[in-house]
Amino acid sequence: LMRSLRCQSLHAAGGDSRAVARALLAALDKRSGLLLWLADTTQPDHIAAELDAAAPVVVGGVSRAGLIGGQGEYEGKAQVERAVALAVTLPTGATATAFHSSPSGLPDLPAATWEIFATAPPDASPHLLMMGAPPHDAAFPIESFLASLDRVLPWSNKVGGLLAGSSSLYVGAGRHDGGVAGVALQGVALDALVCQ
Repeated sequence: LMRSLRCQSLHAAGGDSRAVARALLAALDKRSGLLLWLADTTQPDHIAAELDAAAPVVVGGVSRAGLIGGQGEYEGKAQVERAVALAVTLPTGATATAFHSSPSGLPDLPAATWEIFATAPPDASPHLLMMGAPPHDAAFPIESFLASLDRVLPWSNKVGGLLAGSSSLYVGAGRHDGGVAGVALQGVALDALVCQ
């Protein structure tokens, strides 16, 4: 039985990154099982560290070209530290598994998890929410990365976007230089829509 996710969109701005993270935490539904965040900040490590314990699964990144979330759109060069987040409450029986992938590999997951994902029937295949960025000193062949994912997980919906102006991706409090950070969801319904 597939159930829909319940989501909460958050926004915070302030003088420093710790204050921004704490403002997000204050507004967060404490039942969240998954927290996805983006920040326009000079100190993303502080935001990642503050948010790491906010939910069992926390994934984030840095964008220098604007943010959308928390019922607003924030473009241009930020005058203050700013972050948006999507807090997701998972239905009973659903799972969320965070991962990172290098630009030339597949998501870094335990072998047992890959076996479950790769052998799942179409109606139980995981859905992937991803954010990608090229490493600071290299290109990212996104088309070949997605083609590899399609070969390994043909039934999975794969949605997300590319970060602009930064290569910083986070899984929990751990920082990665480019590649893809994301979440594999099982036991939920996910419809992929395209918007600008």
